[in-house]
Amino acid sequence: MNKQKKSIPSSTLLGVIERIQTVLLGALVFLLPMMFDMANTSYNQTKIALFLAVGSIVLLLWGVRFWARDLPGIHTPTLFWPGLALLLAGALSLVNASSPGTSLQALWVLGYFLLFYLYFANAVDQGQKLRFFLLAACLGTLFASGYGALQYYGILPGHPEYLQGAGNIISGLGNRNFLAEFLNSWVVFVPVLLLLFKTTWVRGLLLVCAGMAFAVLLLVNSIGALAGLLGGVDVLALGVLAHRASVRFLKPHWGWLLGWLGVLLLGGMLVALPSPLKVKTVPRQLAQTSPAPVPQPAAPPTVRRAGLLQDGFGGLEELLAFWLANSGDVRILDWWVGLEMFKAHPLFGVGLNHYGIQFLNYKRTALDALGEGALQGRVRRTGNSHNDYV
Repeated sequence: MNKQKKSIPSSTLLGVIERIQTVLLGALVFLLPMMFDMANTSYNQTKIALFLAVGSIVLLLWGVRFWARDLPGIHTPTLFWPGLALLLAGALSLVNASSPGTSLQALWVLGYFLLFYLYFANAVDQGQKLRFFLLAACLGTLFASGYGALQYYGILPGHPEYLQGAGNIISGLGNRNFLAEFLNSWVVFVPVLLLLFKTTWVRGLLLVCAGMAFAVLLLVNSIGALAGLLGGVDVLALGVLAHRASVRFLKPHWGWLLGWLGVLLLGGMLVALPSPLKVKTVPRQLAQTSPAPVPQPAAPPTVRRAGLLQDGFGGLEELLAFWLANSGDVRILDWWVGLEMFKAHPLFGVGLNHYGIQFLNYKRTALDALGEGALQGRVRRTGNSHNDYV
């Protein structure tokens, strides 16, 4: 008698594929905030390589399930259509691209991210999966905050130019400002998650994560991230006050929400007040010497001529001087170069991913508009406008 081999049902295989997708995506969410390679001078590239590798496997498995008709249907969220319009605009920008290959590569990456967004929007339709991804993000935030603090105290290696302090903090998201922006969004999001999760230990983990993220956010000392945090809390509070029904809905959860405020207050008191927990940034090359104090430049007169500041604004001039002394002067040039590019090609732009390529061609025009000496000599080439809209 010939024994018939038992075959694995296709439904079982497709179920295994779905679980693999879920685990891979959860691992990606967990690892992205803290994945970087110290041997790679551009530590963002490690994050991108990880995302492209894992994301490609996830999308390939999604295609297998689609081919096997294992998907009930693909839902296209509202934000997909603006993303598609952005992809079309990128394709039209090829008209003015001096390096079409560079734009085509960027166009492919943009399409890849749009496709991944479409997959993710469909993957989180199920509440159980959404909770799994959110917990993975919570743990990733907790670990990212932890290694950020260890870099701050010089226990773990960080930025190659520093030994300790805020300047030594880097992450897979970029420099310390990128990490701060990630932590600030998480701190504001925790109250929403406290309403979503009902399990006590999960809520406790969320509070620990919020306190740790807020403490490291203060250690990073990113003015932009702290301003964003303040704005996010204001919007959250206004949204609650604008809907009386939401106030009644929150009543059973007041204890946890007050706990959120409590851990923020505790974390703030530990690192914001003068204490041994705060250390100074120590550059590596000056670790054995006493560096001379660096003067803080006032608002350059040429900035006034460029129309960025008018006489009689009082405290606004001090605020602008503070911003200029903290890389604001360089950003003015970056943004003004983008403005000159827009003026030259208002319809299709200079080409997708061509900002760095065309930077030097428009720098002179931007400097003429700003006025000589406006940037205190800090003029260099850049491939990044430091502004998503530009």
